[in-house]
Formats: sequence, structure tokens, C-alpha cells
Amino acid sequence: MDEAAIVHHLLDAGLLSARHIIDGSLRITSAGGRNRTFEVKAGLKLAYLVKWARDGDESVVREAAVYRFLDGLADSNDLAQVLPTTVAWCHGGSMLVLEYVDGLDLRRHHARLGRCPLSVAAQCGTLLAAVHTLPTAAVPSALWSTLTADNGGLAAVHRPAEQIFATSSRAVVDLIALMQADRDLCTALDALADDWEPAAFTHDDVRWDNIVIAAKEAGAAPLRLVDWEAAGFGDPDWDVGCLFAEYLSHWLASIPLTTAATAADHIHLARYPLHEAQRAIQSAWACYVDQLGISAARRRNRLRRATRYVGSRLVQRALELDQQSTAMSVAAACHLQVAAQILADPDSAVTALLEIAG
Repeated sequence: MDEAAIVHHLLDAGLLSARHIIDGSLRITSAGGRNRTFEVKAGLKLAYLVKWARDGDESVVREAAVYRFLDGLADSNDLAQVLPTTVAWCHGGSMLVLEYVDGLDLRRHHARLGRCPLSVAAQCGTLLAAVHTLPTAAVPSALWSTLTADNGGLAAVHRPAEQIFATSSRAVVDLIALMQADRDLCTALDALADDWEPAAFTHDDVRWDNIVIAAKEAGAAPLRLVDWEAAGFGDPDWDVGCLFAEYLSHWLASIPLTTAATAADHIHLARYPLHEAQRAIQSAWACYVDQLGISAARRRNRLRRATRYVGSRLVQRALELDQQSTAMSVAAACHLQVAAQILADPDSAVTALLEIAG
């Protein structure tokens, strides 16, 4: 039903022709996601990503507003080069048609390479700097309220709505119980939510899945930042912390774990060593602060804040890892353990875990 409706709306908008149907080249595949998201391809060149809002969900309308805001700044910021192009709105504005970005996201790219190139980490730092230097005065009011209302969702990590116990896996329920039993961790997470400081336009969902190495095109930037439905006025250090957390999560996931108690004994066997994660994080941070021209004193404060957000993001990552599991995994438990250590002493985490001087 969805596929037939998509074809109908794309035909009405002139984005698809009958010959694509007749010649059999049309392919529509689900790309998953909270909304109905589909990849539409036909012929040699036609390729769209179609996002269709579910009933009562305004996220697609909101994401379209984000793209309108960003497109309006195309001449004043290099970020336009790394955005997917907005093709059209269809179906009364509830269907967003975007350029399909051909390429691998960073999670698959790094898995294929077996390493995380420093050049890519540096580009990620530069990319976040471009997002965070967008003029906040130009941000539409509709994009100010969503993130600031719940401190970016941080407060809900260890205090979720009751429905999560009916909709999540047994492993996730066990992880939440483990978190709630750790008073120091809960206190640290509450303090972090209270310290949320909206100061810039942010992407708010920085993860490797949303950064794509685009297929080479003449004059095109190699990285594309996608999935802007959560973007808005928020805390830029959250974006930075989320990027750092991806590298640490990749390191943790590469350790051949047997039990959480013996994980420390196996760190040296990690397929992706910690020192490589540290170098990538250092490269991303150096490019980020250089682009922003942050003073040394302010740099230390922002690095500490970003490191605290690393802890929060690793907690979220632990829940994501076990979303479909019946029993708590060792990997998720280790993510939670490292997160607790970071939040307990972020200053030590900056110097000992990330090995950044400031």
C-alpha cells in the first residue's frame, strides 16, 4: 500500500514518469526508521529518499522546516555542500522527498576498512563546526523549542516513561534497573541534564549511521550529514560528545568479551585498539576547535562538558545494543560501566581515556 501511494504521489509531482513503471526499472525498498522511509530508484540516475510521516507524527514536517532553514543559508555557509538536496514536498506536506545519497555510512565504511582514518575524523570535526556556527538569530522559532523542552532527551535515559517496560526487550529493562540501582550514576545523569545549555544550532543525532561517505562526484564534498529530523537549537557539546562516543563504542565493541568482570583483561585483544580511537577523537577535536577559534580557557571547559556527554551517549548506546535481546549482553554492560566511570570523574576521562591535553 505504501509503495503504491508513493508512486501515485511522485507521478502527480512530476518526479516519476510512466516509463519508469513500464520499463520495470522502478524499485522501492523500505529503509526503516521511525517514519515510513523508502529508497526509490529508477533507471540509471533517478534516486530519491522518501520520508512519509506516520499519522500524528510531525517529525517529517519538522525535518522539512530544518531543510528550508538550511537551504536559506546556502550562500553563507559551507554546510550546504554536505547536505542532501531537498527535492520536493508531496501529499500535502507529509511526504518529504530528498536526494538519495549514494555511499556508505561511517559505521559500514569503518567496518569495511577495518580502521577509522584520521582524515575522516578530522572532516567530522570540521562538519560539526559548520553546523554550530550557523547564525542562531535566523533559526525559526519552531526549531527552538523541541530540544530545549526536555534537555535533549537526556533526562529520560534513566527515568523513562512507563510504556518502555511494555515495548522494550527484557535486556533493556534489566539495563534500566541496573542504572537506577546506581545512585551515583543517576545523580550524575540528572546533573548533566540540568547543565544542558542551548547555545547553537545542533544536529542532535550525531552518529556514524547519519554521516555518509558519498560516492565520488565532481566538486562534491565526501561527507554528507543526513537525518535532520531532531535538529534545532541545542547544546553543541552534546553533538561533539556523541561523535566522541562513536569511537569509544567502536573500541568497546571490538573487545572479545567473555564476561563484564573479565573485560579489562581482554582490552589488549581489541581489534580496534583504544589508542586508535583516541587519535581519531583528538583529530576531530583539533579540527573542531580550530574552525571555531575557541580560546584555551573556554576549550578546556567545553572539552569537559563534551566528555560528560560521552558518558550519557554511551548509556544510550548500551540500550540500543540490547534493544532486541532477551538477556543483557556483555557489550552493553561494558558500555554502561565505562559511561559510569566517565560521569564519575570527567576530568580523569579527558586526560586518561581521551588523552587530550585541553
